[in-house]
Amino acid sequence: MLTSLKRKFLALKRGHPGQRFQQSYANARRHRKDTPAWHRVVQFGVAIIALIIGAILVVLPGPAFVFFGIAGALLATESRHVAIVLDWLELRLRPIAAWVQRHWKRLRPATRIGVLAAGASGFAAVACWFLFLRS
Repeated sequence: MLTSLKRKFLALKRGHPGQRFQQSYANARRHRKDTPAWHRVVQFGVAIIALIIGAILVVLPGPAFVFFGIAGALLATESRHVAIVLDWLELRLRPIAAWVQRHWKRLRPATRIGVLAAGASGFAAVACWFLFLRS
């Protein structure tokens, strides 16, 4: 299973922006009859776990994107709508991500720590509001 996941991610990496997820979905559809049902269930489970980990790591710059990418890539092989949305998002988020990365590299370490602390505090405040104060 890890070998097939590695192949899928390499194919995504080689794909063209704005089309790679839809190509992944089309490839998965072509090979669906060769894929056992348990494999698809495990893949969906891994995608959900990756989404949860990404949500937990959202306050840190970088790691959350990896997990959201893994989850999106796995879900895009099962849903054409997810594939279309991810291709659309990729085209719109690439310039924003490049801008953020450029500016993040220019920040002093103390400023980076401040940004991370503010993000973590904001995330904790929203989490507390959802868990305790909303009811």
